[in-house]
Amino acid sequence: MVQKEAQEQERRQEELCEALTEYIEPHYYSKEEVEELLKLASAGKFNIFYDRNKIVINLCRTLLKLMEEK
Repeated sequence: MVQKEAQEQERRQEELCEALTEYIEPHYYSKEEVEELLKLASAGKFNIFYDRNKIVINLCRTLLKLMEEK
């Protein structure tokens, strides 16, 4: 029973994540923006003012777009 509840909770979380992803306005990063994000991340300079989830989602969108173009 506990395992079934855990699976149901995981399913609900996945649905919520999918719904939230749709609300993040798409942004496709330029090479310069990606380089700047890499510098910030490498130096541990991301702080509470950065929406890390939004950045990751949009980096993934950028990467997928580039992969589709090739």
